Amino acid sequence: MVNPLTEKNVKSQKLHLLCLFALLFCALLSVSCRRSHPRDALSSSLDSLTKRVDINPDSTADVLNAREALFSAADEATRMRFELLRTAALFKAHRTPNDDRPMRAVAAYYERKGTALQQAWAYYHLGGIYADRGDAPEAINCYHKVLDLEKELYDQSKLMFFTYTRLTAIYSNQYKPQYVITTARKALAYAQQIRNVHYIGDCYETLANGYRLNNQQDSAFHYFNKAWQLLWNKAQLHLTSDLLDHYILLCIETDSLDLAQRLMASMPHHPDSLSGFSNVVVGDYFLARKQAGLAAPYFRRATQSDKLRHRAYGWQGLLECARLRGDVQAQADYSDRYIATHDSVDNHIDEETVSQAYAQFNYDTYRAQRNVLTDQLARSQKFEFLFWTTLGVCSALAAAVSILAIIARRRRRRIKTCTYRLEKALNKVRTLHQTVLRVQKETETAHTTLAKMESAQQQQTRKLRGKAELLYKFHKAVITREQPDGNDWTALIHVVDTQWDNRGTSLVVSPLGLTNKEIRLCLLLYFQFSYKEMQFLLSVSNPSMEKSRLLAKLQARRQELDQEDQALVDAWLQKLILKQKPLYSGKFPPHG
Repeated sequence: MVNPLTEKNVKSQKLHLLCLFALLFCALLSVSCRRSHPRDALSSSLDSLTKRVDINPDSTADVLNAREALFSAADEATRMRFELLRTAALFKAHRTPNDDRPMRAVAAYYERKGTALQQAWAYYHLGGIYADRGDAPEAINCYHKVLDLEKELYDQSKLMFFTYTRLTAIYSNQYKPQYVITTARKALAYAQQIRNVHYIGDCYETLANGYRLNNQQDSAFHYFNKAWQLLWNKAQLHLTSDLLDHYILLCIETDSLDLAQRLMASMPHHPDSLSGFSNVVVGDYFLARKQAGLAAPYFRRATQSDKLRHRAYGWQGLLECARLRGDVQAQADYSDRYIATHDSVDNHIDEETVSQAYAQFNYDTYRAQRNVLTDQLARSQKFEFLFWTTLGVCSALAAAVSILAIIARRRRRRIKTCTYRLEKALNKVRTLHQTVLRVQKETETAHTTLAKMESAQQQQTRKLRGKAELLYKFHKAVITREQPDGNDWTALIHVVDTQWDNRGTSLVVSPLGLTNKEIRLCLLLYFQFSYKEMQFLLSVSNPSMEKSRLLAKLQARRQELDQEDQALVDAWLQKLILKQKPLYSGKFPPHG
């Protein structure tokens, strides 16, 4: 075995190594001290703003916008985190960003280096930008990328709920009821996990509208009723105004006007207190009642809505009211206005789109100016960064060379020691392997012996049982008065021969010249049958006299045999002259 290093050499090498590490630390500190502090400060700032974004998203978004130039000079990870937080704050403050390029960069970055959660939030906000812009295909694509991470985000119920909710809204605007139903059910599952009453109620309402659009009125009524019971609060009418509008609309479509009337009691009665769509719904109710005079004010108020589609519904309602009154001049006027407004619904680019384009222009102008300033700042910091980086790298290389030399020497020593230990371990393994082989061989031998013993035992058990069953059969024959047949007597002879090494009956049959009846008498005497049983089995009146004659015959003829056979006959005689007593009662067969 390799001798270990002496204590003096170990201390010397440790001291040398410690000095080199100190040199390396000082060199790296000269670089990190110039950069780590700002990075830490920016990270702490983002942590603080993250805690504020849910409480006051509007002010948080303003703070982040004001610090954009500061964060633009940070490292890539910090910039991506900043952009994700700013976009989240803008969405919470209902200020949708117009430019999708920053969030596209964030999504691409987190696809390469981020966690599943960071990637999911990036695509969620990017999808929100596209959705608010009206680009449904791109929005759906982004939301589906979030859903692709659903298994990894098993603990993010809110994010998955929001994603399915946004998808449902898109499918609803596209009048795809089947997709609405599917996504709303998945959103409902997450809402129930969150245990938020308003989330659950919104899902019920969405499902109801999906079934209504799909012409499944029974299901629509079911979910409208569940949503109504869960959400309705007279003190917070604004929370359920959409629910009430769609619920009443379903009642009108299905001629459930009595239910619609009861629901109408929960709404303000003056048209100025209602939204554009609510005025349309109330107008439709009175129109269904053929009450054109009551419906007209609500439709007229709808024509003043800021939404083009609601204005079209208002003119259409006024047209229907004029038809009910038979006012031809009003019909012509309202018809022209309805056609013009309806055509505008399909062709007009509304104010929101113009506002988005204008905001996009302003943002692009601002971003171009900011990029110029950022480039100037980056160039001013570049030289300083290169200087300190070069100094640090040179110091690190010098320290690394020395450290590697020490490590190489110690590694060679460790290799020698490990080689010796490995050889020693291999020898132990070989010894253990031989021991295992020997134990396996002994185990196999023991198993073989045990199997033979079990086989012999089973064979002996079968013989004893067969013997017992045969004797029971003879005893039973006495009781049933049925004589055993020749096969039974042959089997009994075989049992005796087996016990006497196949010489029992063969000796007394041929040399001694016994008759068939005498052989059977020998068998019954051998197994100690009673005289009463012999009397029946042999059909003789005096078994005792027959026994005496048999014994006399055997003793007379034994002189003719050799010494070995005489010993066998003596054994037979000893067995036959024993006192007769039954082996068992004969009532039940023996069980071995």
